[in-house]
Amino acid sequence: MTPGQNANASIQAKPIVILGAGGHARVLLSILNMQRRKTLAVLDDNSALHGQRIARSGPNIIGHLEMVSKYEADAIELINAIGSADRPKSRQSVYEKMLAKGYHFATLWHESAIIAYEAFIQPSTQIMASATIQAGAQVYANALINTGAIIDHDTTIGEHTHIAPGVTVCGGVSIGQGCHIGTGATIIQGITLGNHVVVGAGATVLKDIPDGLTVVGSPAKPAAE
Repeated sequence: MTPGQNANASIQAKPIVILGAGGHARVLLSILNMQRRKTLAVLDDNSALHGQRIARSGPNIIGHLEMVSKYEADAIELINAIGSADRPKSRQSVYEKMLAKGYHFATLWHESAIIAYEAFIQPSTQIMASATIQAGAQVYANALINTGAIIDHDTTIGEHTHIAPGVTVCGGVSIGQGCHIGTGATIIQGITLGNHVVVGAGATVLKDIPDGLTVVGSPAKPAAE
Protein backbone atom coordinates (compact mmCIF):
# COMPACT_ATOMS: atom_id res chain seq x y z
CA MET A 1 0.00 0.00 0.00
CA THR A 2 1.24 3.47 -0.84
CA PRO A 3 0.02 6.82 0.51
CA GLY A 4 -1.66 7.37 -2.83
CA GLN A 5 -4.07 4.59 -1.90
CA ASN A 6 -5.21 6.56 1.19
CA ALA A 7 -5.33 3.89 3.89
CA ASN A 8 -7.15 6.11 6.37
CA ALA A 9 -10.04 6.69 3.99
CA SER A 10 -10.31 3.00 3.14
CA ILE A 11 -11.31 1.96 6.67
CA GLN A 12 -13.44 4.86 7.83
CA ALA A 13 -16.70 2.91 7.70
CA LYS A 14 -15.83 0.54 10.56
CA PRO A 15 -15.84 1.58 14.21
CA ILE A 16 -12.76 1.13 16.37
CA VAL A 17 -11.89 -0.80 19.53
CA ILE A 18 -8.62 0.29 21.17
CA LEU A 19 -6.44 -2.34 22.85
CA GLY A 20 -4.47 -0.75 25.70
CA ALA A 21 -5.23 2.29 27.84
CA GLY A 22 -1.91 4.05 28.42
CA GLY A 23 -0.43 7.25 27.06
CA HIS A 24 -0.07 5.88 23.53
CA ALA A 25 -3.79 5.06 23.53
CA ARG A 26 -4.61 8.71 24.25
CA VAL A 27 -2.46 9.85 21.33
CA LEU A 28 -4.16 7.38 19.02
CA LEU A 29 -7.60 8.42 20.26
CA SER A 30 -6.73 12.03 19.45
CA ILE A 31 -5.98 11.07 15.85
CA LEU A 32 -9.20 9.06 15.63
CA ASN A 33 -11.17 12.04 16.92
CA MET A 34 -9.56 14.37 14.38
CA GLN A 35 -10.55 11.94 11.65
CA ARG A 36 -14.07 11.65 13.13
CA ARG A 37 -13.69 7.92 13.54
CA LYS A 38 -16.14 6.21 15.90
CA THR A 39 -14.43 4.53 18.86
CA LEU A 40 -16.65 1.98 20.63
CA ALA A 41 -14.52 0.98 23.61
CA VAL A 42 -11.08 0.64 25.15
CA LEU A 43 -9.84 -2.69 26.53
CA ASP A 44 -6.98 -3.19 28.97
CA ASP A 45 -5.89 -6.09 31.20
CA ASN A 46 -5.33 -3.78 34.18
CA SER A 47 -8.53 -4.23 36.20
CA ALA A 48 -7.87 -1.07 38.20
CA LEU A 49 -8.58 0.98 35.05
CA HIS A 50 -11.94 -0.57 34.24
CA GLY A 51 -14.81 1.89 34.23
CA GLN A 52 -12.53 4.87 33.67
CA ARG A 53 -11.97 6.92 30.52
CA ILE A 54 -8.58 7.40 28.87
CA ALA A 55 -9.54 10.97 27.96
CA ARG A 56 -12.47 13.35 28.36
CA SER A 57 -13.49 12.74 24.78
CA GLY A 58 -12.97 8.99 24.87
CA PRO A 59 -15.07 5.91 25.61
CA ASN A 60 -14.85 3.87 28.81
CA ILE A 61 -12.30 1.16 29.50
CA ILE A 62 -14.81 -1.64 29.66
CA GLY A 63 -12.72 -4.70 30.50
CA HIS A 64 -9.90 -7.08 29.66
CA LEU A 65 -8.57 -7.64 26.15
CA GLU A 66 -10.49 -10.91 25.89
CA MET A 67 -13.73 -8.89 25.84
CA VAL A 68 -13.01 -8.12 22.19
CA SER A 69 -14.97 -11.32 21.55
CA LYS A 70 -18.23 -9.40 22.16
CA TYR A 71 -17.65 -7.71 18.78
CA GLU A 72 -17.92 -9.51 15.46
CA ALA A 73 -14.52 -9.58 13.76
CA ASP A 74 -15.84 -8.25 10.48
CA ALA A 75 -17.76 -5.39 12.14
CA ILE A 76 -14.85 -3.49 13.72
CA GLU A 77 -11.21 -2.50 13.31
CA LEU A 78 -8.74 -2.79 16.17
CA ILE A 79 -6.09 -0.27 17.20
CA ASN A 80 -2.99 -1.66 18.93
CA ALA A 81 -2.21 0.79 21.73
CA ILE A 82 0.08 -1.55 23.68
CA GLY A 83 3.28 0.41 24.27
CA SER A 84 6.56 -1.14 23.18
CA ALA A 85 9.16 0.78 25.19
CA ASP A 86 9.00 -1.64 28.12
CA ARG A 87 7.13 -4.59 26.61
CA PRO A 88 7.69 -4.93 22.85
CA LYS A 89 6.89 -8.64 22.91
CA SER A 90 3.49 -7.92 24.46
CA ARG A 91 2.61 -5.57 21.62
CA GLN A 92 3.52 -8.22 19.07
CA SER A 93 1.76 -10.99 21.01
CA VAL A 94 -1.53 -9.06 21.21
CA TYR A 95 -1.37 -8.31 17.50
CA GLU A 96 -0.77 -11.94 16.53
CA LYS A 97 -3.43 -13.33 18.89
CA MET A 98 -6.06 -10.99 17.52
CA LEU A 99 -5.18 -11.82 13.92
CA ALA A 100 -5.53 -15.50 14.77
CA LYS A 101 -9.05 -14.78 16.04
CA GLY A 102 -9.93 -13.19 12.70
CA TYR A 103 -9.73 -9.52 13.72
CA HIS A 104 -8.04 -6.81 11.67
CA PHE A 105 -6.07 -3.76 12.72
CA ALA A 106 -6.61 -0.27 11.38
CA THR A 107 -3.85 1.65 9.64
CA LEU A 108 -3.53 5.10 11.20
CA TRP A 109 -1.65 8.11 9.84
CA HIS A 110 -1.64 11.55 11.42
CA GLU A 111 -2.57 14.24 8.91
CA SER A 112 0.70 16.10 9.56
CA ALA A 113 2.88 13.11 8.65
CA ILE A 114 4.82 13.47 5.39
CA ILE A 115 4.75 10.20 3.46
CA ALA A 116 6.25 9.91 -0.01
CA TYR A 117 3.93 8.54 -2.67
CA GLU A 118 6.67 6.02 -3.52
CA ALA A 119 6.85 4.66 0.04
CA PHE A 120 5.34 1.25 0.81
CA ILE A 121 3.25 1.17 3.99
CA GLN A 122 1.70 -2.12 5.06
CA PRO A 123 -1.74 -2.19 6.70
CA SER A 124 -1.91 -1.96 10.53
CA THR A 125 1.00 0.49 10.79
CA GLN A 126 0.78 3.67 12.88
CA ILE A 127 2.47 6.89 11.77
CA MET A 128 2.34 9.71 14.28
CA ALA A 129 2.38 13.50 14.00
CA SER A 130 5.16 15.16 11.95
CA ALA A 131 6.84 11.88 11.03
CA THR A 132 8.54 11.79 7.63
CA ILE A 133 8.81 8.70 5.42
CA GLN A 134 10.74 9.18 2.20
CA ALA A 135 10.65 7.58 -1.25
CA GLY A 136 11.45 3.89 -1.42
CA ALA A 137 10.99 3.33 2.32
CA GLN A 138 9.10 0.22 3.40
CA VAL A 139 7.23 0.03 6.70
CA TYR A 140 5.80 -3.36 7.63
CA ALA A 141 2.83 -4.57 9.68
CA ASN A 142 2.25 -3.38 13.25
CA ALA A 143 5.22 -1.00 13.06
CA LEU A 144 4.98 2.30 14.92
CA ILE A 145 6.67 5.43 13.55
CA ASN A 146 6.36 7.86 16.40
CA THR A 147 6.19 11.64 16.63
CA GLY A 148 8.70 13.53 14.49
CA ALA A 149 10.70 10.46 13.44
CA ILE A 150 12.48 10.54 10.06
CA ILE A 151 12.66 7.44 7.86
CA ASP A 152 14.81 8.33 4.89
CA HIS A 153 14.82 6.86 1.39
CA ASP A 154 15.05 3.12 0.70
CA THR A 155 14.93 2.15 4.37
CA THR A 156 13.10 -0.94 5.64
CA ILE A 157 11.31 -1.05 9.00
CA GLY A 158 10.36 -4.59 10.01
CA GLU A 159 7.14 -5.85 11.55
CA HIS A 160 6.38 -4.85 15.17
CA THR A 161 9.25 -2.35 15.31
CA HIS A 162 8.85 0.92 17.20
CA ILE A 163 10.71 3.99 15.98
CA ALA A 164 10.45 6.36 18.96
CA PRO A 165 9.94 10.15 18.82
CA GLY A 166 12.68 12.18 17.19
CA VAL A 167 14.63 9.25 15.73
CA THR A 168 16.58 9.78 12.50
CA VAL A 169 17.00 6.73 10.28
CA CYS A 170 19.17 7.61 7.28
CA GLY A 171 18.90 6.20 3.76
CA GLY A 172 19.31 2.54 2.90
CA VAL A 173 19.00 1.25 6.47
CA SER A 174 17.46 -2.15 7.21
CA ILE A 175 15.81 -2.64 10.61
CA GLY A 176 14.47 -6.07 11.49
CA GLN A 177 11.38 -7.25 13.34
CA GLY A 178 10.47 -6.39 16.91
CA CYS A 179 13.10 -3.68 17.39
CA HIS A 180 12.86 -0.62 19.62
CA ILE A 181 14.79 2.46 18.49
CA GLY A 182 14.89 4.87 21.44
CA THR A 183 14.01 8.55 21.46
CA GLY A 184 16.41 10.78 19.54
CA ALA A 185 18.63 7.96 18.27
CA THR A 186 20.39 8.25 14.91
CA ILE A 187 21.17 5.37 12.55
CA ILE A 188 23.53 6.32 9.75
CA GLN A 189 23.10 5.30 6.12
CA GLY A 190 23.43 1.71 4.99
CA ILE A 191 23.35 0.12 8.46
CA THR A 192 21.60 -3.22 9.11
CA LEU A 193 19.93 -4.02 12.43
CA GLY A 194 18.81 -7.57 13.14
CA ASN A 195 15.61 -8.68 14.82
CA HIS A 196 14.70 -7.64 18.39
CA VAL A 197 17.46 -5.04 18.63
CA VAL A 198 17.12 -2.26 21.21
CA VAL A 199 18.86 1.05 20.55
CA GLY A 200 19.05 3.33 23.58
CA ALA A 201 17.76 6.89 23.59
CA GLY A 202 20.15 9.32 21.94
CA ALA A 203 22.46 6.61 20.62
CA THR A 204 24.32 6.95 17.31
CA VAL A 205 24.54 3.67 15.40
CA LEU A 206 27.59 3.51 13.13
CA LYS A 207 27.89 -0.26 12.68
CA ASP A 208 25.62 -3.21 11.93
CA ILE A 209 23.89 -4.70 14.99
CA PRO A 210 23.12 -8.45 15.24
CA ASP A 211 19.88 -10.01 16.48
CA GLY A 212 18.83 -9.45 20.08
CA LEU A 213 21.50 -6.94 21.08
CA THR A 214 20.94 -3.79 23.14
CA VAL A 215 23.23 -0.89 22.31
CA VAL A 216 23.65 2.52 23.95
CA GLY A 217 25.80 5.59 23.61
CA SER A 218 27.46 7.55 20.81
CA PRO A 219 28.90 5.69 19.03
CA ALA A 220 26.54 2.89 20.05
CA LYS A 221 28.08 -0.08 21.85
CA PRO A 222 26.62 -3.16 23.58
CA ALA A 223 25.02 -2.16 26.87
CA ALA A 224 27.14 -4.63 28.86
CA GLU A 225 30.39 -2.87 27.90
